[in-house]
Formats: sequence, structure tokens, C-alpha cells
Amino acid sequence: MIAKNILPKADRVPAASTDEALKMPLSGKIKAMMADYPYVTVEAIRYRDKGYVSNQPFTTEPLGIAVRQNDPLLLNFLENLLGTMRGNGLLNAATERWFKDADWMTDLP
Repeated sequence: MIAKNILPKADRVPAASTDEALKMPLSGKIKAMMADYPYVTVEAIRYRDKGYVSNQPFTTEPLGIAVRQNDPLLLNFLENLLGTMRGNGLLNAATERWFKDADWMTDLP
């Protein structure tokens, strides 16, 4: 468990979901929460008026896309799409759009 290794003296309070975990610091039950970096970043933007901030990730986990072994066309499409997006800067632009700029959050209910 990452929290136990990084913060061995901290009290850990498990939650059934990230939404339940988010309510705990909002209500004052806990001081901090750990979750996936994209989730924490978005919620820190959403609740910045309540003092939320997002730190750099404690770890990195490579993510992948599972495709059927007998679907070489889909695999080729995905490899080309991601390669093109990296090469033309679109992947970086999407990261900037969704994780650096909070303007899109005004469209949320």
C-alpha cells in the first residue's frame, strides 16, 4: 500500500469510492486524501475555494489499452493515433486543456 509506505505514521481511513473520500476532507473528518492524480487534480480545481490543492504524484503507473490479440487493425490504429497525437502536440494540448486549465469545469452541473 502506497500510503502506508509513504506515510507510515498517518491514520488511514478507507472509503468505498473516491466521491465518498472527497466528502471526508470537505466535512473536516480527515485532513487529506490520496487518489488517482487526474481525479485529485480535477477536484482540487473544483474546490480550490475550500483550500484544496493537488500535489505531484507519489508514484507513476504506466497505463495501457487492452485489445483482442486477433485484432491487429485496432492495435495498429491505436498505435498510430497515439504516435500522431504525441508527434503533433495534441496529446500535450489535451493534458493542458483537462489538467491545467479549469475553464471547462464551468460546463459541469
